Amino acid sequence: MIDNHTLEAMTSAPAEHFDSPLAVTRDDRLSHAQKEAVLQAWSAACRRNQGAGGTVPVGLDHAYLKEVEHAIDRLAELRRS
Repeated sequence: MIDNHTLEAMTSAPAEHFDSPLAVTRDDRLSHAQKEAVLQAWSAACRRNQGAGGTVPVGLDHAYLKEVEHAIDRLAELRRS
């Protein structure tokens, strides 16, 4: 399990802690709810950056939003199985 401080860091900057959104779904240190929280935060960050002027950090741009949504769907599939 992950301590609250580490989880907070992962949630506030997921692209800095994971190679990809799918990597979140495979992280055995996180519970299902924690994975969901990280992916939802990642999704929100991507949405905030949509249409933002200037340079958007890698992993927080619109292109990553589709990957995050795919990972959220994958996580839901894992929960059902």
